[in-house]
Amino acid sequence: MKICPNCKYKNTEDAHFCENCGHSLENINLDTQIIPSASKQKKSINQHSKIFIALFSVIAAMLIGGLFFGNYYYNYHRQMNRIADAFEAGDSEKLTKMVISGEEDYQISSKKLDRLVDYYQLSSHEKNFTDFIESLRTNQVELQDFNIKQTGRYFGLFKKYQLELLPVYLKISTDQAGTEIFLDGKKQGTSKGDDYLLTLGPLTPGRYELSGRLEGQENQANLDLVRYKNNDFEKNSNVHLDLHRISFKVTSNIDGAQVYLDDEAVATIDEGFAEINDYVWHQGLTLELRYQLDDEELKTSSRRIDDDEYLAEDYEANDLQSMITLDFSEVQTSNDVQNFLTELYDDLSDYTSEYVTFETPQKNDFGKYFVNARENSDEQDFEKFINEIRDDNGRNRVKAQPEVESVTMTLENQYTVQYLIHYDTVFNDRNLDEIKQVFRYKQATLKYNTEDGQLQIDNLGGIENFETVDEGS
Repeated sequence: MKICPNCKYKNTEDAHFCENCGHSLENINLDTQIIPSASKQKKSINQHSKIFIALFSVIAAMLIGGLFFGNYYYNYHRQMNRIADAFEAGDSEKLTKMVISGEEDYQISSKKLDRLVDYYQLSSHEKNFTDFIESLRTNQVELQDFNIKQTGRYFGLFKKYQLELLPVYLKISTDQAGTEIFLDGKKQGTSKGDDYLLTLGPLTPGRYELSGRLEGQENQANLDLVRYKNNDFEKNSNVHLDLHRISFKVTSNIDGAQVYLDDEAVATIDEGFAEINDYVWHQGLTLELRYQLDDEELKTSSRRIDDDEYLAEDYEANDLQSMITLDFSEVQTSNDVQNFLTELYDDLSDYTSEYVTFETPQKNDFGKYFVNARENSDEQDFEKFINEIRDDNGRNRVKAQPEVESVTMTLENQYTVQYLIHYDTVFNDRNLDEIKQVFRYKQATLKYNTEDGQLQIDNLGGIENFETVDEGS
């Protein structure tokens, strides 16, 4: 064939003019024409195809990998876990990207979210915070202060979830004109009549300090304006300021325990009681006792004081109506220790008599008064003492009576006890007078066995904590 030099059209071998453009083909030398071979054309096509297929495969793999990663990273549970992680870390700055406002008049900021984070970092809310984090991760319990919202898509593909924060409102009423109202130390207003109502908000859920001031009297309260696991939310959100005073007596089973009204320590239990005089009452006022041990703090149950209780003008120190009893659970009192020691020394007195059997069963029963039973070194000394009296032909028996002087709780279920022991030695010869002796154990350690529900002697403090008060002379 002849290839037109003008338009490259392929003409028949005997053509004199190009059938496509009319160009003369007379001078075309068929021997010198270069016609691409089919194999070269095919090879070129194959190379381009391979490059295209390779590029397509890489792009497809990247897209598929991106989809898999996106489905993994942006799935609902992992987004909730990242929000939970930010709460656990107390990272309010990060939370601003994860939380949106549930109201137009309320704007999210890290400073505002700090209040909610600070609320959950209080030791009294530790359990609720753990539950809140678990609720975020599992979505098994309503969050109450938040809604979970889909707010768009990442890269137009993966659903984006954020927490919608529901702000709170505080309604404050008073029937006392001229009452100044403060929230977190900032004055919010002054009541102008006998039926005054002030609404504050929208506010971030959290703890707020509300105070009212009237003619030198001040009423202050901490309000937990959080919905999640807070049965007092409605009551705390609707506060009536009433600046009357209350007086009462608190009794408890641990001397040295601190008396708390809300989170303020106001008195200490001494000789079983403490008096609270002329304390300004506020709505939601709660009473609680706390006792600090070496490694932990014990607390009683919380007691709410209502507005018509314990009015100062009605207070009488010895009136049962003016008393509140708050005991620590499973705490042993001086009476409990006295009863325990009395029972122990009664058995000891009986066993010193030769008319009472003191064999292995009795020794095992006696060992129950001690930690580690008969392996306890003090228990072994008691057995030795009992046997010495029984083997002495001159002594008939010993009568022993304990007298508790002080009990101090040093650890949970552990007590340091100081007590006297009165020994009265009776002789077989009735012509001999009884010998009365008094000794003191200054630092005996007792433990409360929670499984058996009884006290036991751990140790009596050693010879350095034992003294003679009256040797019988």
